[in-house]
Amino acid sequence: MAIQRSLRARILNWLMVLFATLLVFGTIVAYIAAVDFANRPYDRELIETALALGKLAAEQGNLSGIALTEEVNRRMTRDDADRMVFKVTGADGRIVGGDPAIPTPAPTELSAAPQFEDIQLAGEPLRLCTLTVELGSNPGSRYVVAQVAEALTKRRRLTHQIFVTIAVPQLLLTVLASFGLWLGLGSGLAPLVRLKQAVGSRSAEDLRPLSIDEDTPDEVRPLIEAFNEVLARMRRLLASQQRFVADAAHQLRTPLAGVKTQAELALRLQDREAIHDSLRQVLMGAERGSALIGQLLTLARHDEGQLNVPMRWVDLNEVARSAATKHVQSALGKSIDLGFESSAHPVYVRGDPISIEEMIANVIDNAVRYTHQGGRVTSRVASDAGAATVVVEDDGPGIPPEDRERVFERFYRRLGTAEEGSGLGLAIVAEIARRHGAQISVGAGANGCGATFSIRFPEERGWAAAPPAGPWTAVRPSPSPDPLEDAPGSTPARAR
Repeated sequence: MAIQRSLRARILNWLMVLFATLLVFGTIVAYIAAVDFANRPYDRELIETALALGKLAAEQGNLSGIALTEEVNRRMTRDDADRMVFKVTGADGRIVGGDPAIPTPAPTELSAAPQFEDIQLAGEPLRLCTLTVELGSNPGSRYVVAQVAEALTKRRRLTHQIFVTIAVPQLLLTVLASFGLWLGLGSGLAPLVRLKQAVGSRSAEDLRPLSIDEDTPDEVRPLIEAFNEVLARMRRLLASQQRFVADAAHQLRTPLAGVKTQAELALRLQDREAIHDSLRQVLMGAERGSALIGQLLTLARHDEGQLNVPMRWVDLNEVARSAATKHVQSALGKSIDLGFESSAHPVYVRGDPISIEEMIANVIDNAVRYTHQGGRVTSRVASDAGAATVVVEDDGPGIPPEDRERVFERFYRRLGTAEEGSGLGLAIVAEIARRHGAQISVGAGANGCGATFSIRFPEERGWAAAPPAGPWTAVRPSPSPDPLEDAPGSTPARAR
C-alpha cells in the first residue's frame, strides 16, 4: 500500500471518512424519521376509520352483517390513489363484514391500543390498523375487532418528500464543509509552505536562524525552534572546523619550516656528524609537530561538545593519582618534588574519566614544565559541603594577575617564556572543565610564590562523598609499582 506523505491529504482522508460516516448515519436517521413522520397522519386516519366502523357495529347492534353509512363510505373511498379495505370480526371470530383476506389476529394478541403492521394483500403492500371496540358498558363483555388497511402510495410519496427535505441539505452542508476544510487546511498549512520556501531558497553557507513572528502558529514554533537549534549547532561545528584549520595552518607552519630547513641542510652537508645533528633536529621538529597535531585534535574533539561520550561516576582520587603518576619521570628529570595528596574520603564526580584525567594531567604538565629545577609541585583532592576540588600548586615563577584569564586562551604564551610549548594545554583544560560544568581558577601559590590551579566541581553538576547507587567507573593506576604510593605511617609520598 502506498504511503500517504502529504499532511493535507492525511488530514483530509481522516476527515472525509468521518464526514462520510456522519453522512451515512444522518441519512439513515433521516429516512427513519421521514417514514415515521409520513405514517403519523395516515395512521391517525386509519384509527379514526376503524373506530367509526366499530361504533357503526355497536349502533346497528347486528353482528351478522354491517351496512356502511355515508360517512364511513366516504372515508373508505375519499382517495383514488390508495385503495382502502376493511374487516370487522366479532368476539367469536365470525366475520361481520369486509374483506375476509385480511388476516385476523388471535384473541391473545388483541389490545385496547391500536396496532399497526405492514401486510401483503393480493401482492400489494398495505398498512393495516387493528382496533378492538367495546360494544357494551362492561369491558370485555362484547366487542368487535375493526381492521382497516390502506395502500402505501401516498405514504411513500410523503416519505420521499420529507427525506429529500432533510437529506439534501445535509449533503450540501457536507460538500460545503469539505470545501471549506480544504481551503482552511491550505491556509493553516501556509506557514509550512513558507518555511519550505525559506529553507529551500537558502544557500548552503546561510546558517542564519529562521525568524519567528507573531503570525507564526504555535504548532509550527517548536519545529522552527528545533531547526534553529540544528542551525546553531552547525554554526558552532563549522566555526570549530574553521578554527581548527586556522590553528593547524598557523601552528604547523613553523615546525614544518624547521624540518624542511634542517632536511635541506643535511642534504648539503658532507660531514657525517653534522648530518646526524641536522637529522636529530629534523626528528625533534617532527616530534614537536606530532605533539602539536595531537593537541589540536584533542582540542577539536572537546571544542563545543564535539566529543560525545556517556557521563559516569568517577573516583576523583584515583583519576588524579593516575594523572600525577604519568609525570613522575618528567619531574625526576628536573629534580622536582612531585606529590599527590588524596582526600580523606572517596570523592565521586559524574563525567568522562579519560577526559577528567587528561584535564588534570595537563595542569600538572604545565606546572612541571614551568617550575624551576629542584622545585615543588603538589596535586591534591579535597571536598566540602558544596563542591569537590582538584588543586595543583607549584612554587615556580607564578602568573601575574593580568595574565591569569588569558592563559586559557589558545596559543597564548607570555612574553619571555623560554620553555617550549604550543599554548594549547590550558585551552584544552578549559574546554574539558566547561564540558563537565566545572569551574577553573588561577591564583598565587603558598606565601605568594608560584601558582595554584583549582578545578571545582559544584554539587549541582553531580558529585558525591559516598559511592552512589548503581554502576560507577573509576580510572585506576596500572598494577605496576606506583611511585606515588603512600608508605604506611608516612607523609604523602612524593617523587624526588
